[in-house]
Amino acid sequence: MRAAPQTVAGVLFLLAAVLAGAVWYIYLFVAVPPNLPVLQSATGLLQYTFSIENPERLWFAWMAALPFLCVVLGVAYLMNGARTRRGWLILLCVSVELAIASFALSDWGLAMFVALPILWGYRSFHAT
Repeated sequence: MRAAPQTVAGVLFLLAAVLAGAVWYIYLFVAVPPNLPVLQSATGLLQYTFSIENPERLWFAWMAALPFLCVVLGVAYLMNGARTRRGWLILLCVSVELAIASFALSDWGLAMFVALPILWGYRSFHAT
């Protein structure tokens, strides 16, 4: 039994979202100071992360958007969004743009997981 290329692309985008979410989990919950509750520590860290004092806040904004965008693309592929030529072209272009942005703004290991579904997204139109 073989999975359809759009299904593989959707699952791979969801996997990339899980990996990006794991980065957030590690950042917020792994090194909690012993004298603070977990949620208070995470809240304080998020307040600083997105504050004006943090020079890396735009990178963190990107890392917050990345899992969301990967979920949107994954669901779009799984909901058969690449069924028509127009849908296929839109999903493929957005996938390529997201991968380029990931290589420019993220760790290359994570960016590879974001870029991998492009191959299956390309195959999804030719498989139908």
